[in-house]
Amino acid sequence: MLVKATAIGLVLASTPLFLAATQQDPAATGCCESAAQLEASAADMARLRGELESLRRRAKAARAEVQDLRSQLEESLDMLEASTPQREHRNCSPSRSNRRSLMTQFQWLKTHGHDTRATKLLTRMLKSFGDNPNNLNSVAWNLMTDDETAGKYDDVALALAERMEAKRTRRHEHLDTIALARFLNGQLEAAVKLQRTALKAKNSDDYRRRLRTYEVALASVAKGQASPATAAARRAQLLTDEE
Repeated sequence: MLVKATAIGLVLASTPLFLAATQQDPAATGCCESAAQLEASAADMARLRGELESLRRRAKAARAEVQDLRSQLEESLDMLEASTPQREHRNCSPSRSNRRSLMTQFQWLKTHGHDTRATKLLTRMLKSFGDNPNNLNSVAWNLMTDDETAGKYDDVALALAERMEAKRTRRHEHLDTIALARFLNGQLEAAVKLQRTALKAKNSDDYRRRLRTYEVALASVAKGQASPATAAARRAQLLTDEE
């Protein structure tokens, strides 16, 4: 009997401890879960920091590679510029093939952001053409109207036209060329003014037709229907089709 009572007493005495062990405090459970979440967040942060550091190293390597490629490109451009024939004599104009090569080089430089080199090359080209307005007029007109070059070198043609205009030429054929160059480069008001002056100097159906083209393009810009460059491009195509 004593043994039985002792056994029952031990069971009763151990029951609260058993319940305390099996039924945890909710606050303690929440604390454990918060700690686990913090540990997981810390692990995620560590992983992200590692990935960010890896990206930084790759970006640094990429920048170094780009810089190396840029240096090689600049060196190649220096060599190309040095190998391009220098023509300082007015009577020694570049051949057609060499002229085309120079203009292609100019366009590439301009398109790819080498503005300083492009300007320098254009200056050299202009000098090679000399100062004779008739020669400048012929080259500029052919660049704008020949099938092989039309639309490709309009900015070069404008530079030639401006060089010709600086000579204060008033010949109607020169004004006609300058007007076309300004028109193709989006300078519509100047094109209209110059073409009207050319038409006053010579009554020409071609001059009148081009003037109409310029005026229509200018009117569309005034109405907000197109930008100067877009209007010029559209009317230039119509002008080509009519020819």
